[in-house]
Amino acid sequence: RPAELLQAKINKVDGILCFDLTDVSIKVKNSNSRRTVPIHSKLLPIVDEIETVINKYKTVKVISRNTTKALRELGLPSTSTLYSLRHTFITNMIKLGADVNIVSSIVGHSLQGNKMTLGVYFKGYDMRKLKETIELL
Repeated sequence: RPAELLQAKINKVDGILCFDLTDVSIKVKNSNSRRTVPIHSKLLPIVDEIETVINKYKTVKVISRNTTKALRELGLPSTSTLYSLRHTFITNMIKLGADVNIVSSIVGHSLQGNKMTLGVYFKGYDMRKLKETIELL
């Protein structure tokens, strides 16, 4: 979610560089949105630039507009937006065979299946499992 991206901190969790949305001062959509998202290895060389962009564009409108412009310059369809990248990510992860619950955890959705087991007792995926899933792309 663009609003969450603007608030994310970049931290290491279990030695893995992540977008960290766990700080209680960060405004998120719901409790599932409070999470850490491992950064794909192909993005590691530009983490500093990513952090600069996050800090530069303080509003969703500005970062969305600039991302849309960059996507057009890359030749992507006119329907491509910052938010549509989220849909593309989810679609591609499922097509690659990623576990739907791990993908749900990464994007901040509630977990599917047995609500008692997953909603009450399950404490989340290990960071290495999340990273392994992100690397499918």
